[in-house]
Formats: sequence, C-alpha cells, structure tokens
Amino acid sequence: MIKSASERWQEIFVLNELDYEEEGEFKLCKNVLKYPEKVREFLDHGYWWSNEYQNCYRPGKTFSFGYNGGQVFADLLLEFRKLYQRNLSPVEIYGNCFNGNMRLSNMRSILPHVDSDAVHEMGVAFNLNLTDSNQVMTSFWSWKNKKSSYSLSEKEVIEANMFFDQQNETVKGNKWIQINSQYGNFKMESVAEIGYNDMIIYPSHYWHNVYMKENWFQNTDRVTLTGFFAVS
Repeated sequence: MIKSASERWQEIFVLNELDYEEEGEFKLCKNVLKYPEKVREFLDHGYWWSNEYQNCYRPGKTFSFGYNGGQVFADLLLEFRKLYQRNLSPVEIYGNCFNGNMRLSNMRSILPHVDSDAVHEMGVAFNLNLTDSNQVMTSFWSWKNKKSSYSLSEKEVIEANMFFDQQNETVKGNKWIQINSQYGNFKMESVAEIGYNDMIIYPSHYWHNVYMKENWFQNTDRVTLTGFFAVS
C-alpha cells in the first residue's frame, strides 16, 4: 500500500533530547533531530516552489507545509511551549532553499526584516540547519542601534517604512549579494553560525536576515527549516 507523506514524516522527524545554550541574541540547540539525513532527503524529493513572484521578499525556493504546522511539528511546538512556559501556536513553518546562483526579484530579499507584528509581539522564530556546511549563518541587525522593531518610536517606524519603500526593486545582475555590515541605518550586530542539525531560536521581532556571501553555495543548496510561533 502507498504510504502517505504524513506517515513518512512522523517516522523521520524525531527529536533528540534538547538542551539550549544562550548565545547573545539567540538560543542555540545542538543535535536536534535523530534522523537529519532522512529529513533532508524528504525535503530534497518534495515540491519546492520558486519565490520569483510579485511582492515576495523571500529569496530562493520554499517547501510549504500549508496550514498543518501544529500537527506536522507537534513535538517541536511542545518543546517551545516548555522552553518559554507560554502557549505558543505556529504562524508559519517552511523549508528554505538558497544558493549563490539563485535569482532575486527585489532588494527586500536581501535586507534585514522581522517576522512579527503588534499582534505577535511575544513571538519566537527558529532556523534548523539541514545542510552539512560551516557556512550556514543568520545575521542579526539593529536599526538606529535598536535590535527589536518594537523598540522603534512611531517616527522611526515611519522612517524605516520609507527606507524600505525607497529601495530599488531590481537587484543588479539579479543575483544574490551580501550587504555590508553598515547599510543605511542598519548595523550588523552579530552573526550566528548554525552547525549541521543545530537550531537557533530568537525573538521574531529582532532584525535579522540570511548571511550568505556571493561565492558560497555555488554547487550545492543551503537547506534549512524555518518558522515562527506566536502567543495564542
């Protein structure tokens, strides 16, 4: 009989016992999955959707789990609820596939961003690395020396929105570029190195983006699981 994808996922997405370390802006958890190579194989053979469509600021390709995050990642959700002692609920969980040759549709794909709004103020986000490489990183930023979007005044929020609106929609050469550590009012504060099968967790209202230099991942893909949760 044909085995469903959900049955296969339940067999392979198995967590180890998780321990967390504090690392500045984020928490680090090592050796997260019992079968990381099987999870990567599952994603490699699944449906990846190109993000090359209008008003999409996410680069590369996306592996969508639809609206089933609470069921598909039930054990991970339970871990986060225990860690933060709050009733978190998934907002969105998906796979990211990046490489140095991917086409970019606009500058917003490169710039720092946040994953929450006023409704999801207490949200947390995570990146789980499924790529055997020491070049999988997430960078954290500040806007006018403020690491959280919730620290911005009303005037600064307007200024930040104007800044984003003024960015050129077309990236030169339509290829990935890594912006400098000082970009307008943005300043890079730190870079988190995410080892294979490791995960970082951080407040979803912190400014962040993918850190990937132009000559990285020319012949391979940078695959991660990413998502964010909000207080119910």
